[in-house]
Amino acid sequence: MHDPMVVVFDLHAPVPTPTWTPKGSPRWAVRRRRFTGPAADGGGRPIDPWWHPRAWQMFCRGRRIGWWHVATVWHVEPRGADAGRVCKGMGSSGLTAHNVAWAWQHRAHLKINVEPWLRLYRWRTLRCAGCGLPFRWKGDARFGYMSSDDVYHDPCMSLRHVRGQLDDLTAYVRFEADENTRWRVEYRLKDTR
Repeated sequence: MHDPMVVVFDLHAPVPTPTWTPKGSPRWAVRRRRFTGPAADGGGRPIDPWWHPRAWQMFCRGRRIGWWHVATVWHVEPRGADAGRVCKGMGSSGLTAHNVAWAWQHRAHLKINVEPWLRLYRWRTLRCAGCGLPFRWKGDARFGYMSSDDVYHDPCMSLRHVRGQLDDLTAYVRFEADENTRWRVEYRLKDTR
């Protein structure tokens, strides 16, 4: 897929925040991160050297603690070319000395998303395309549809989907359906028998 943007690295601040917690995690613990899977496939090997902060996981009151995500640094390829075609030499998408030096050399092509600012901006400006109501600060997921810039609440997106199905059925019954619409309706009817 053609995409001119690639993540160079993420910036995290040393501020503990609760993150996604796997099932069966301990209530209080500090553990070394290891590869998963059978031991024959390297399942017991540590992922990172012991001196890297990301080599450790901390659990507090049953929740895994991570670092606060501050910003994401993106590289936008000049002239809309595919990522890595014009500006070559970037390493992985980790915060390494090589990637920081590479990003400094290509600073004219960088786009920096500051996460706290983006969250505040989205909370203040985004409205659901279905109902027109804003999204709550926490708890409301945003759903997009194809290449449109519109975003929807979960119930509004479901309603949009059902309305599309009803429009297809109406066109089918009126004999105004094109080939794709006829196929969708007949497939749906065949599926419900």
